[in-house]
Amino acid sequence: MGRSYVFECPKCTYKTVVSGGADAGVDCSVQTIHCGDCRKLYDAVIRLRVIQDGTSLGAGVTPLRKRERPPVFDDVRQQLPKPAGGRFHWKIFPLRCPVSARHSVEVWSDPGKCPVCKSFLEKGGIPFRLWT
Repeated sequence: MGRSYVFECPKCTYKTVVSGGADAGVDCSVQTIHCGDCRKLYDAVIRLRVIQDGTSLGAGVTPLRKRERPPVFDDVRQQLPKPAGGRFHWKIFPLRCPVSARHSVEVWSDPGKCPVCKSFLEKGGIPFRLWT
């Protein structure tokens, strides 16, 4: 089960909810990234368990083979549970900003610096969200 935490900057009041590094649930794995162009932190989907024919379950989610970029973590998190007993495989995605594939990104992990003012972010003591 994956965990997301609240990270806050005491200097510039930047606030975000991310895993704070590499994390994994039952159906996906994420890596927290820093986008230098957006000046924000995101959880980027790096691995996703999909049904063998290449489709993914969930309302409004298009088949993965038609996607040009990784799915957004919030979309993956809100998908319906996958049926038991089906044939699945793991789809691997490169690290990319969810806003634009042209943005420059780098891996970010806790403890890390604020993407806005470069002060160290403070991590909330308990998980804000648990996800599978």
